[in-house]
Amino acid sequence: MKRLSVFFISILVSYVFMAMPVYAQDFNFPFNDTMTTDFGPAFADIIIHKENFLPCKGGPIALCYYSGPEPETCVVVPGGGFANCKCFVIPYGVYFVDIHAILNLDIYNDTVAQCGKDGSSCQMPNSAPVCETINNGTFIPGADMISTFSLECIPTEGIGCTDCTQQQPPILYAGCMTAPCNRTEEDGIVNCFCPTFAGPFQIGLNDQSCNLGSDNLGSDMVWSAAFNTQSTTDDDTCTSPILPPGVCIPDAPESNGGCPLLTKNEIPPPPSNIDCGKVCREYEDSQDVSGIEIGFTCDATLCTSACNDRDLVDIACSGLQVLGGNGDYQIGGRSRL
Repeated sequence: MKRLSVFFISILVSYVFMAMPVYAQDFNFPFNDTMTTDFGPAFADIIIHKENFLPCKGGPIALCYYSGPEPETCVVVPGGGFANCKCFVIPYGVYFVDIHAILNLDIYNDTVAQCGKDGSSCQMPNSAPVCETINNGTFIPGADMISTFSLECIPTEGIGCTDCTQQQPPILYAGCMTAPCNRTEEDGIVNCFCPTFAGPFQIGLNDQSCNLGSDNLGSDMVWSAAFNTQSTTDDDTCTSPILPPGVCIPDAPESNGGCPLLTKNEIPPPPSNIDCGKVCREYEDSQDVSGIEIGFTCDATLCTSACNDRDLVDIACSGLQVLGGNGDYQIGGRSRL
């Protein structure tokens, strides 16, 4: 597989590079066109080990994991250099960055210098330099937010794996990891400018068609995807990170790291390491100028929201990101409840 992948890359990489200088200049940042792995450049979104994912906490970020066909489309622009992808807005929470797919070259170099080339030295939340730049809006100047990976939409959108590594010739896909995104008139949806690459890849959902267009490099619609070099045919979450110990996704399938929602007759006592008084004080400290506890409002909305009504979460959690945090894992705020 490695020889095959490198062969395809040697043929197609010059085609993809032609469109990248314009793409980078439009956003005025040093575009990372280096071969961050033997399998492809940064915009190919290569995963060699699932530990390559760097955990971060903050927001807002964009989630393009489900983008491709209707309704969250990825449409290739003329020339095929990148695709306009409709992606979900995640206002705040835990998210992950593939260290091999950091599109800002300077920040990639800084992150590798601190975390190692595989990211293994930065497995605590927000310990990688890339996290801070995404959270403070300096990763790509001019972008409203950056595309990363989040667990937030699994309960409503699912997760899985469709293998597209044997397509001949290899077809185009969008590498959306750390791509710049701008808000649209559609609530809860942003447009992300995802560079495209032709090569082997996997889709993060089960039983999908690999080719969304009628031809190869000129097809109008492509998947937002990635290539996990170690994935097997029975890997049901091939392009997503491994959950940290003790973290679960409420209402998601147990096979995907999910845990059941609480019921009124099965409310467990607070964990021994949780101080309810402290939680209440944190809610009180999150009051805005009108006296609304943003933390509580955000948590309550997150517990009942779905990815197709992210506009409600965006409103409810507005301002939460400026309150800071201690870096503890928290999926959609639910770990505090």
